[in-house]
Amino acid sequence: MKKFNLIAFLGLAILIMSACSSSKEARGYKKSINGNWQLQTVVSEGITGKIKAQVFNEADFNCFV
Repeated sequence: MKKFNLIAFLGLAILIMSACSSSKEARGYKKSINGNWQLQTVVSEGITGKIKAQVFNEADFNCFV
């Protein structure tokens, strides 16, 4: 019984560790996302009234308009 519990525990541990890792394809995309990004346009079409939103958790939406 102890041997079965050990094998079951190891199998479960391997399953959890493999489920949490990212795929090779995802790791490749992560490398291409790094860099300097520049916001070029901010559009608020069809919205009437005041807009209260923060862009990138940095500044108010109106600072970019």
